[in-house]
Amino acid sequence: MKGLPPLLKPYYSIEAAFKRLNLAGANLDNENDIYLLAAENNISIHVLLHGSVTLLKDSFYKPHYLKVEDALNFNPGQEAIDFSLEHLNMSKDEIKTKLHRINHPTLMIPRHLFEDDIVDAIDKVELEYVFDEDGDCISSDIQSHISVLQTPGVLDSFFSLSSTSFPIPVKLMDAGIDWKRQMYGELKELDFINNNINFSFNAAVNFNNEAYYICEDMDSTYFDEMVRYKVSFKSGSCFYPSFRIKYGLVHRLLKDKCLAITKGSIENFEQKHLGINHGINTAETPPYLDTESEHYARELAIAIEAHTAIFVNNEGNAADSNGGRVKAWLKKNYPDECKKSKTFSKRITTVVLPKNK
Repeated sequence: MKGLPPLLKPYYSIEAAFKRLNLAGANLDNENDIYLLAAENNISIHVLLHGSVTLLKDSFYKPHYLKVEDALNFNPGQEAIDFSLEHLNMSKDEIKTKLHRINHPTLMIPRHLFEDDIVDAIDKVELEYVFDEDGDCISSDIQSHISVLQTPGVLDSFFSLSSTSFPIPVKLMDAGIDWKRQMYGELKELDFINNNINFSFNAAVNFNNEAYYICEDMDSTYFDEMVRYKVSFKSGSCFYPSFRIKYGLVHRLLKDKCLAITKGSIENFEQKHLGINHGINTAETPPYLDTESEHYARELAIAIEAHTAIFVNNEGNAADSNGGRVKAWLKKNYPDECKKSKTFSKRITTVVLPKNK
């Protein structure tokens, strides 16, 4: 369509998508029509995670929820409370909420630290004060947890989103419950909104067909900086968690309608249904070549995992060629994919070892 502005951003809000598609000739009545259009055309609605967010992969981390009877008893003292009221512009309700969050955490524990059931493995969880009355550091091992997190295979199991917006498909799960059973069958993203499912305790998202818990780091507030958590295992070892579940974020984002549709979805719809040529080949594209498909995203994630394992963590036979190391690693870690597709290993190797032009 002549005069139609190009799509430049990677994603657009529901309001912006509604205006854009009407301008392109879709003749939609209101913004709710976007949800109907998405459901009928297999278009994913995304929730925008923004602010400071860390996503921890379920296969590497396990949430440990403290029951009410096991709640901690951190009290920062009246002086600290007065300081936050007068100088940090915090209200009494905000202070109460933050202290409750500290005393009732769901801590993220790396799975390599325990076997079988996490509840049986943990002896106790305690709060330790980081500084004494003079402001000096109490313990010299305040950063001791860092060496634990640097265990091979763990560092690449999370990523952070800071001061930006990031579109994640709206497929949610409850923390602490087997996420595969929380997908609510084959419901589309739209069904979560239409059926008014309670999101208040949702704290995980499905990204590239893997579960990621939505977390925050431990020093996110004034009061957090005063203490640290110590998890003691029955084996005699201990661990200082760096992250805890961030409850309620997705609920607030959905309530505020922080939803979006990707640029590619809009372009595909306009070309297929409105006759607008974006230079997209609408012929059937193999999923491993379709940058909008979950298959493509998963193989890209596998390529990153392979690169980290081989060239960062030095896995495999160092005497072998780089290509041989990649193929051997894929055969060991993804045997089913290698058997299913003869070109799987070649595609991943091409991404891990791009050819020089």
